[in-house]
Amino acid sequence: MLQEKPIRGKFQCQLCPDKILINEKHMEARFVGMKCRLRRFVMSFVQLHLQSAGHKKNVKRFERAKEMGVEAFEAECAAKVQARAAQEAARAAGALSRKEQKNQSYWQRRNQRKKATKEEKKAMKKEKAAKRSQVQKGEVKELKMKSEVKEFEKKPKKSKAEKAQEVAEEEVPLKATSKPKKKMKTTKASRLQSEELEGREGSLTCCFTL
Repeated sequence: MLQEKPIRGKFQCQLCPDKILINEKHMEARFVGMKCRLRRFVMSFVQLHLQSAGHKKNVKRFERAKEMGVEAFEAECAAKVQARAAQEAARAAGALSRKEQKNQSYWQRRNQRKKATKEEKKAMKKEKAAKRSQVQKGEVKELKMKSEVKEFEKKPKKSKAEKAQEVAEEEVPLKATSKPKKKMKTTKASRLQSEELEGREGSLTCCFTL
């Protein structure tokens, strides 16, 4: 059984203190009697770590700390920690995070767009229905006009005898209405006769007086 030994050599990343690249214990356990391949294995393992996202983030932080200064960088990190603590407290109270707020605003906009498109489609359908109804009304009017013209053309022409009968039927009520006019004429004639008689009587009386 192998006993645990302290880490020997530069197998730990200087920028990533929590990351132990490889321990001599693992090396001895895996490569017993294979000293020629140890160096290649270590180099490949180191390259994998150097290409990882965590190591690249630490490199960026180290460069920024160099530019800003250690004290300013530490103050910035402390402010970030406080902001994270405030966010966690707000989440515990029921507040939404930034991602949740963005998600909510996105879905609100999407729902508004859907409603707007539905309203536009309804308006378009109404306009189309109104146009169709107008066209149908015009077609119905045209059909009625055509049917009336056809019925007028289909009516048989009246003969001379039928026309004479219609004229005679129309003259009968005219004669019935003209009878009181004759009575009026008779009354006028009787009045004229009475006036003439009165004139004659007056002339006779004049003669007797002379």
